[in-house]
Amino acid sequence: MVRAISVGFLGLILAAGIGCAKSPEEKAKSQADEAIATLNSNASSIDAMGTPRGTWSEGELTKYEGLLNTLEGDITRVESFDGKDGVIIMGSWSLIDMRRKISHNRGILREAHTARARLQLADKHDQLRDLQGQDFAELQKLGDIDSSWPREKLLVYLSLLEKIETRQHGMDELKVQLRMSRTPADFWQHLKVLKNLATDVLKDKPAHQAS
Repeated sequence: MVRAISVGFLGLILAAGIGCAKSPEEKAKSQADEAIATLNSNASSIDAMGTPRGTWSEGELTKYEGLLNTLEGDITRVESFDGKDGVIIMGSWSLIDMRRKISHNRGILREAHTARARLQLADKHDQLRDLQGQDFAELQKLGDIDSSWPREKLLVYLSLLEKIETRQHGMDELKVQLRMSRTPADFWQHLKVLKNLATDVLKDKPAHQAS
């Protein structure tokens, strides 16, 4: 017996007949039909998920990849029914076409993973920027460095400068991966001037001085 079907995956239609397995030959027919039905079901599940995007969750991307892997296994099983009791693909699409489609969708999936990773990097960058904004706000509350500042205030000022510097380095590392422009040199120069000034004033403050 030779089975004839048309294949549907991501917009294609796969149809198969279901027979009753009473003899060895009909049992083989039933197994082939079952394999085709499973193939059709998993292809429909992939269709229902749509096109992978960077905004998908990691779980969604993993599920999609799992369905692609399952579908490849389904194709291998369908292909195993050859010869007298096999399956012949007819029409414009074949199992080979489906394999090509799966390969194409794996490429889209890789792009989605890349886009998701970029979004995560951008989110980390924004988080550091927001935290640094809070540091700058605290720094402005302290005002300009003055020799009359007590030691404790100078230490708080220097601590904020260290945080700002650390966060900026973190953002620069992310900017490299995001292919963004790094921090201008004058930012680092200004930060260095403030740190040196605060350090020099601190040197003249006895360690036991109270605020």
